[in-house]
Amino acid sequence: MKKASNIIIVIGVMALFFFALIFFAKNNQKNKEKKIIENSATTYATILYCGFKNDNGNFVSIEYFIDDKKYLNRTSAPSKQYQENEQIEIVYNKEAPEKFIAHFYNMKINDTIKVDSSEATITNIVATKSNTTSLIDYEYFIDNIKYTRTNEVLITDTINYSIGQKIVVSYNVNNPKSSIVVQ
Repeated sequence: MKKASNIIIVIGVMALFFFALIFFAKNNQKNKEKKIIENSATTYATILYCGFKNDNGNFVSIEYFIDDKKYLNRTSAPSKQYQENEQIEIVYNKEAPEKFIAHFYNMKINDTIKVDSSEATITNIVATKSNTTSLIDYEYFIDNIKYTRTNEVLITDTINYSIGQKIVVSYNVNNPKSSIVVQ
């Protein structure tokens, strides 16, 4: 009986330690974001590569320029469908430009890329874990070829969309699977 209660105490202590660790990790992330936002500026970063790494999720490799200095970085992404030359808005710390927050809900295709528009149909809408954004899946046809894509939108903008709704997307003429929702 005493052995069982000792095991319960050890498990309880381990659980408390685990929850404390999660609390401090989340608090630390909020503090980092707060520091970026307090001394921030905004720019667009160009996606160089998008991939998937084990169970760590999707990521993109990006480049951006601040005062003519090139920064190369990586950040997690809500989907692995992003393409080269698409651009995401980033908010960076002016004193430490390598520290940034990526906003995938504010995207564009690089200005040097020829784009066209197409009608797409929304096939799914799913809220992300952050509860600040949603993922919108849509499909569209270019030259009778079906393309599917996922874009991120702010959760507050989700009320403007519904499954089956027709929307306009801009796509890269030379790479039609590269597209963004026109808002």
